[in-house]
Amino acid sequence: MTKLTEIIDAASDDAFTTSNLLRKVQTVAYRLRAENLGGWAQRELFGYKSDGTVPTYRGPFRTQVTGTWFGPRGHITNTVSEVGIPEDFVKGWFRMTIRQPIADLEVLSGSEGSPNMSWDPFIVHEYGRLVAEKKGGTGFYLMELISAKQTISQNAIRGIIDSVRTTALQFALELEQVSPRAGEPNGPTTADPEIKMVTNNFNFTINGDGNNIAAGSDIRQKAAVNKGDIDSLIKAAVELGLQTEAVEDLRAAVTADGSKPGDETRGFISRLRMGGYALAGGVSSNLAADGLVQAVGAFFDLPLA
Repeated sequence: MTKLTEIIDAASDDAFTTSNLLRKVQTVAYRLRAENLGGWAQRELFGYKSDGTVPTYRGPFRTQVTGTWFGPRGHITNTVSEVGIPEDFVKGWFRMTIRQPIADLEVLSGSEGSPNMSWDPFIVHEYGRLVAEKKGGTGFYLMELISAKQTISQNAIRGIIDSVRTTALQFALELEQVSPRAGEPNGPTTADPEIKMVTNNFNFTINGDGNNIAAGSDIRQKAAVNKGDIDSLIKAAVELGLQTEAVEDLRAAVTADGSKPGDETRGFISRLRMGGYALAGGVSSNLAADGLVQAVGAFFDLPLA
């Protein structure tokens, strides 16, 4: 049994912990010399730094905030509203990015109730000030907000775990398609263009920043794509087998994302890879997605790996 087979089996088996799955991914990453893959596995295992970027599947999530008010009528517990609150405060007070190690999340996913975090007293005070100054939020007459807690749903936690497992599975399947020996001792490394392409695609899928996308390979992309030239991008997409519906969705996605690939472009490529579009000429979804990643990299003028 190869390491890739072990990853595929582990990712498909709910009895196999995600931490153990990621350690297998780390082994493959080391043997491939794929620093981006190894770094991702390590951050998932040990958690993300407070000042570091996180994959989109880790948030920020909309959360429910429940507050306790105190006054002449005693205590009142109710939902704290974000209506009218300045956007910068909404991001910090009503949204949550999950940075904890994956093992912690697996424990939380099996616990009763939804995880929550208390607001800092300063935030409680500032929310009350905004309400008093009629700058946003809601309150109760003659009542003062004295505490609040921010709750994230169990489904969001489980969704993160599922995303990690699916990402590892998809990577292993794509790598196995290119080279079944990838990840084995003395096997191929990222010095092999095909291996490098798969690891580059992984980086784009996770981060969307394209820092390691290789553009312009004749193996998968024939049409030249120029920076910011949407017509050349569309031409490349058509040569890759995309038909009218997919081409228009691609155009809308890159236009919506603006100056760099974001959620819309990543979402489109993910749908393409999963077979969401019919392709011309019997082209496989993975092959078309690989070529499109390169085309998008050239369109956004992303640096070569």
